[in-house]
Amino acid sequence: MAASIYNEEIYLNNDPEALKEFQKEYQERQARILSEKEKFSNVIKNYDELITKVAAFIRSLGYKSAIDNSLLVSFLIRNAYLSHDLIFTDEPQDFNKEISSHLGTSIVAGNGCCRNYSRMHKDVFDKLGIPMRELYCYSGGNAAFGARNAQANHVVSLIEHDNQFYCLDLYNNNRLYRFKNSLILSELSIFSKTSLRYKPYYEIFTGESDIYKIIEQLDIFRRCAKQKSLSGFEYEDEIKYQMINRLHKLHYDCVFDDFHEKIQPLKKEIHDEMESHFGKL
Repeated sequence: MAASIYNEEIYLNNDPEALKEFQKEYQERQARILSEKEKFSNVIKNYDELITKVAAFIRSLGYKSAIDNSLLVSFLIRNAYLSHDLIFTDEPQDFNKEISSHLGTSIVAGNGCCRNYSRMHKDVFDKLGIPMRELYCYSGGNAAFGARNAQANHVVSLIEHDNQFYCLDLYNNNRLYRFKNSLILSELSIFSKTSLRYKPYYEIFTGESDIYKIIEQLDIFRRCAKQKSLSGFEYEDEIKYQMINRLHKLHYDCVFDDFHEKIQPLKKEIHDEMESHFGKL
């Protein structure tokens, strides 16, 4: 089978066909974003205000590490505290009913998949001043071989913990991954051993990177793969389990319910205006 333009060995060697296709996708995305900024200006303004309030609330709880704060964002999304009516469904979304420049708005509307989770995660972390990037990956099959020609079909969050990079999958029960090499991510778990293949071409689509920046980033990930990382036990038993217990205590103390009540009018305004544009969400 011939290699596709999504194969890292093709586009990272400046293949003209691949780069032409990526540039076309980038231009189409930019045109859509420009249109959205005008059409959804009030939604975007309200969403930015909401994210500012969410970040302030998270900051008030006093958690320091990127992992703890990520688990907190995940808890708020999954338990529908960031949805307009305390109902949330984590299902694949109709791209035509999303604001592509502000994918976190779909969470407020009551539904979302990996790209919506990761974007809201990034939006909140940007307000908190915590570094975080979205990494588009391929999930499924053989990450080392079968995924070479595949397009990205999943998004995870790149965060830093104790001077090491990890990828956290908020959408799939907060699975944590480390770099096995520059492109393969291996799960840190005592229960399962899934893997992902990083597909950096997507960052050309979004305008975040070019070939040269991607190659530099891959070198950083290659070095990370040689460094010591958390074990599956350390993450799942000592970090994740303990954080979930703390969050459940806050839940029973109605801390999150009180916050929902404070931001509910703003969330409802975002939802209602989105529904007026898109129809039933």
